[in-house]
Amino acid sequence: MAEVPVTGTVKHDDGRVDIISGIIDRLLVTDDTVWVVDFKSNRPPPTDPNKVPVEYCNQLKSYKILVQGIYPNHDIRCALLWTDGPFMSELKNL
Repeated sequence: MAEVPVTGTVKHDDGRVDIISGIIDRLLVTDDTVWVVDFKSNRPPPTDPNKVPVEYCNQLKSYKILVQGIYPNHDIRCALLWTDGPFMSELKNL
């Protein structure tokens, strides 16, 4: 699915609650996995997933939490699709 709106709340370990409203660029749902993919156009993009800007990691982490609430029995995987390349970076430590 393309351009999937997502809205909800994310509760943090320290008690803070964030209200999230965003658009997931691409959402792929299979029998047991959901892929959350966001397009980014940084030039040059980071080739090391550990050097992805923290804002992008936080964005996908929030999307992952919200999507997990919709698909509680699925494995939620998140990736950034860098348009300069193009290539995809899976973010595994969210």
